[in-house]
Formats: sequence, C-alpha cells, structure tokens
Amino acid sequence: SPSDADALADAGNASLTLGDANAALNFFTRANALRPNNGRIISGLATATVRTENPFEALRLFDDAVRLGISERAIAADRALAFDLLGNFGRAQQDYKLARTAATSDDLLIRQAISLSLAGQKTESDAMLVPLLQKNSASAWRARAFMLAARGEFRESTKVTQGFMDAGSAQRMERY
Repeated sequence: SPSDADALADAGNASLTLGDANAALNFFTRANALRPNNGRIISGLATATVRTENPFEALRLFDDAVRLGISERAIAADRALAFDLLGNFGRAQQDYKLARTAATSDDLLIRQAISLSLAGQKTESDAMLVPLLQKNSASAWRARAFMLAARGEFRESTKVTQGFMDAGSAQRMERY
C-alpha cells in the first residue's frame, strides 16, 4: 500500500535483505514522507543510504535514528560500514565490536576482518577469517583475496583467487 508507512518500511527492509539498496532507499524515503521522525524508518533509510555509498548522509541519519530511540547496537554494523567508507577504521572497529555483542554472522566477521586489514592490522584480520576459511566459505576466500591484494601481496592474492574461481574468471580478476 503506497500510503502505509509500515508496509513501505517492511518493503524497504525486504529490499535490503535482497541486496537492492536503491529500491530500499525509495521505499524508506516514501515511508519517511508519510511518517517523519520515526526511528525505525530513519534507521532503514540510513542503512539504505550507506549501502548506496553515501556515508556522510548515512551517518547523519544514524545519529537521527539514535536520537529517535533506536539502539546503537541495532545500527552498529551498518554504521561501521559508513565509517569504513570514510576511511575511519578505528571508529568502524568500535561499531563492529558493538554489533557483535548483539549477534555475529559470517558477513559481519568478514566485514570486520576487511576493515582491520585496511587499517593495517594484518595479524588480527587474518586470524578473524581463519574459522571461516576452514569452513571453506566462498565469501571468506573472496575477502582473503581482496585483503591480500589491498596489502600489495598480489601473488598470494592470485593464488587464492585461482583456488576458488574457474581459470577464466581468476585471470580476469588478476588485474583488479
């Protein structure tokens, strides 16, 4: 229903779950127009905003959501991503740690490991991925290849990539 803010917010959350941040942004924007100053809607809008790579606006919206009663723990994982996008890895790590007090997922661990790696904390980031790599998580292996490449360890990154991709795809990835 285009005039039901709750239904629009639910559609926004479903869009986020499906990985369509642009659709989520549209749904949350429409919901916010119907029901401004609603913490749940503002929080969803902030999440969609960071996932469309607009971290400055997302951080402003996360602050608004907290002022409207949303818990810091509830937004910590996505707010950490906003700080990562800005290169503020120390602040991102604070939020990743807070998010992990609420729940831990493979995706959250991978995001935190990448953040640590980009911050130059090689030992900690590598250790965080080990359990996922031992489970042969494709996402963890992709993160490992990215982390190695970002550190300038191109040979090792290529080996990892070749280990989980077909030869043609791995060769195309080498230039990245």
